[in-house]
Amino acid sequence: MRKPWKNARQNARRAAVLALLCLAGLAGCAGESGGATSGQEDLLTVPVAYLNERGSGSHDCYAYYDRRLSRDETTAEKVDKLLRFLRSSPGAGYGAPLPEKAEPVTVRIYSNSVDILMPAGYAGEGIHRTVADGAVVMTLTALEEVDYVRLSEQGASVGNRPDRYLSRSDFLLTNASFERVDYTVTLWFLSQDGRGLASESRNVNLADSRSTEEIVLSALLAGPERADLRPAAPEGTRVLSASVEGEGCRIDLSGEFVSAASEDEGERRLALYSVVNTLCELSGVRSVHLTVEGQTLEFFGGVDTAGPLKADPSAVVS
Repeated sequence: MRKPWKNARQNARRAAVLALLCLAGLAGCAGESGGATSGQEDLLTVPVAYLNERGSGSHDCYAYYDRRLSRDETTAEKVDKLLRFLRSSPGAGYGAPLPEKAEPVTVRIYSNSVDILMPAGYAGEGIHRTVADGAVVMTLTALEEVDYVRLSEQGASVGNRPDRYLSRSDFLLTNASFERVDYTVTLWFLSQDGRGLASESRNVNLADSRSTEEIVLSALLAGPERADLRPAAPEGTRVLSASVEGEGCRIDLSGEFVSAASEDEGERRLALYSVVNTLCELSGVRSVHLTVEGQTLEFFGGVDTAGPLKADPSAVVS
């Protein structure tokens, strides 16, 4: 069967036509469903968006093929299976939108969204990338618990990365304004008496070009909203960078984190774990590696900070 990434000239012509059809309206992207449907209560039927290669006068971008998942599976397990389905065709007339080797680098699940880091060049460029991304978005948002998907490419510079949450209705509108994507996070601040850390739940908007970790950390550094909590991080501290590598988060803070820090070692320790405990609340983050102005700290607040740090429950007020 002809694969969409095999013949560049034919693909360019076909992809241009597909894109024009898709841009004409989302309804034009909906193909007929194929495959069997499940009448069993313990199975969930999800329409997977494949490239429409059925011909016969069809002008739809995608041809949908129903796949079965167990209702007992977690969201992460469902997403993993659907991404594998998108890398293999179910039969003639259904083109796989992703190459077989395009396995995600990381997949992170939030309350109503999925954040996916894909390998470099996973779906080509231009129209090919747009159509492939659309298939991923249309498929994953068919799950009741997923409203938004963010697809990033490994190694892409921040300015060239989409890094926006996409929904079924706007995945092709790359220059449009996107809806808010609110995510509830737990931020750790100083308790009123300063003896330890206390939590504050906060809704943060993830729909901008920054990484989730940078958005959450910036909210922490902006200070608490509750009157009975106090900022733990030194005043003026800024986020220079924040990214996830595997299960670890690497962050680089401005020099104020050290230069404006309290002279009290206990308060410095709480400032450190205010950051670490907050980031470790995020899905998939198990440790934090901190640098300041690009330089590794050997010790801070009596803590060995040369390597990754895990959340410290003992810093929390009981």
